Amino acid sequence: MGLSETENVHPCPAMARFANRNFILSALATIALTTLGAFFVPYSFSLPRTVEYWAEDARRALMPRAAPQDSRIVVIAIDEKTISGLPYRRPVDRGLLADVLETLSVSGPQAIGLYVPLTDATEPNKDQRLFDVMRSLPLPLVIATAPPEQTLTQQQLVYERNYLNGLRSGPALLGKDGWGGAVRRMVDGATVDGVWISSFTAKLAEVLNLGRADRRRLAYHGVPNMNTRPFLTIPAHKAVGLPAKWFANKVVLIGLDLNDRDRHHIPGGWLNAPPENRMSGVQIQAHAVSQLLDARHLPGSNEITVLLVAFALCTFGSLLALITVGPLARAGAVVATVLGFVVFSLAVFHWTRAAIPVAMPVLGCLTAFALMRAAVQRFAQGKRDYLRTGFSAVASADLARQIAHAPDAVTLDGENRAVTILVARHADFAKLAEALPPDQLISVQSAYTAGIGNAVKAHGGVLQRIDADRVVALFGAPLHQGDAPSRAVRCALAIDAFAEGYRERRMTNAGRIGETLIGLHSGDALVGNFGGDAAFAYGAYGDPVDQADRLAMANAELGTRLCASAATAREATDVIFRPVGRLRWSGIAESIETLEPLPESQSDTSELEAYIRAFRLIQREDAIATEEIARAAVIAPNDPLCRLYSKRLSQGLPGTVIALAG
Repeated sequence: MGLSETENVHPCPAMARFANRNFILSALATIALTTLGAFFVPYSFSLPRTVEYWAEDARRALMPRAAPQDSRIVVIAIDEKTISGLPYRRPVDRGLLADVLETLSVSGPQAIGLYVPLTDATEPNKDQRLFDVMRSLPLPLVIATAPPEQTLTQQQLVYERNYLNGLRSGPALLGKDGWGGAVRRMVDGATVDGVWISSFTAKLAEVLNLGRADRRRLAYHGVPNMNTRPFLTIPAHKAVGLPAKWFANKVVLIGLDLNDRDRHHIPGGWLNAPPENRMSGVQIQAHAVSQLLDARHLPGSNEITVLLVAFALCTFGSLLALITVGPLARAGAVVATVLGFVVFSLAVFHWTRAAIPVAMPVLGCLTAFALMRAAVQRFAQGKRDYLRTGFSAVASADLARQIAHAPDAVTLDGENRAVTILVARHADFAKLAEALPPDQLISVQSAYTAGIGNAVKAHGGVLQRIDADRVVALFGAPLHQGDAPSRAVRCALAIDAFAEGYRERRMTNAGRIGETLIGLHSGDALVGNFGGDAAFAYGAYGDPVDQADRLAMANAELGTRLCASAATAREATDVIFRPVGRLRWSGIAESIETLEPLPESQSDTSELEAYIRAFRLIQREDAIATEEIARAAVIAPNDPLCRLYSKRLSQGLPGTVIALAG
């Protein structure tokens, strides 16, 4: 008797798929990549890390752990009621600060932290009194200075330095992490002008003999109930004259507690919370000191645990994709898995206070499920669901995705298109090649080329050619880009910023590597795949390529690093340019009007205004042009174009038409 149709079917269709070796490799790759992504992405990107923080914050908000008020710390708060009784709101009245410090001087606290800005002079007699009191205190005193990111005038910087000279002080640094800037970490210091400066927190830990204040996660102190603060907080106007027992053997922190100053987001708070619902800097410092006094660390999961959780969830997500049930049942299984894992994370947090990652493992599980479902469908149908295309190596990610989804929309056989060409040349590469051994040269150049390539892709360009000392990029093809010139110019500015930073960071045995000289030109060119079937080589051919290359090389004679043609500058309306002149090459009939693109930081400066004013006079061959360019050179002594035109005028070369070697 023959087999029935049912008997011909494999008893487990999902397992039958494993007979395909490619499917097994695909499954293993899916699990590995999603696991590594779930593990590494939060460490590499701010937004996923912030999502994990929010998931952790939600658990702490749902299951808070009560704690008694920390009696070792007293906060003397300069609050709204204190300020209302003072003659002015800011700066803080120095007489009040002196009164508070004198009260504390006879009360015997362990240490005093003054977390109040002292960057401006007030009333001379009060300033002098506080100056004297701070220096006569018989107690350890640490004073917070302005953090490096705070913009101060030179006068304020000098005043603060002189006023606090000889006293123990450190910048008021707060470790903000993630998208939204919640204060999640202690900060032990910062490097300012190449010098390491210990933070206010670190200096306070030092005087309290608490060891080194590292960059650990902040474990905020709990409260016994909603009506009690974590630390005894006394308004500054009531602290003066209080009995010594209030402060004896305490760590006393004095700081602002105002709605309009020094308020910060903390974990668990709403991102758009009003200032009054945020925490003051002095209260955050109190939490840090409390944590250091207890030698506490925020409970967390170690890397092995996080990796195992991600692996387990991604593997389970892949297995869910293999079950032979209907779409609704499969979706229900995925939802049940996610909810089960969330409940599991809540249980772990309840018993251990360790917040294992939730968002990225769940995302990894869903990603693994989706990828495995795609693989199941692909292998079940016996089809290849991928495209062999060379654009994945040379084009932006967005462009590569569009080509992969609709390859017929791209013409590879050749067409005339309006494009913008960017040429980036590595100056002095030949000297570097002679001076360095091959392995060092390749190491230096590969990282350099990778940085340029990343910038091109990030701005939607195509890498047309990469030589040892030159990169050619194409914008506006194969897909139409209405803003191709703007993309190219912004890309050039990004490459310049990267290359200059790379020059500063990457020193070689031959010294600093050469500058990157960039040229840009827009126009009609023939574009297509010039490599045919032998090798994918999509690019452009024509005048824009030649002109961009000439402009890149022209930088060497002009002293600049970026030159763009007027054809490009006219279309890049979102970028500021300054005129360079009309360049004319020996042996080439056509000259080209050239401009220099500028970063936003240089788009509205006195140096730019002075240069443009001088350039217009030089262009008109005005008699006072020499005087004006000299004035511009004084304002910007390092400006290469000021030097260029000063030299030209001194040699009797008027106007802005510049002849260059062919």
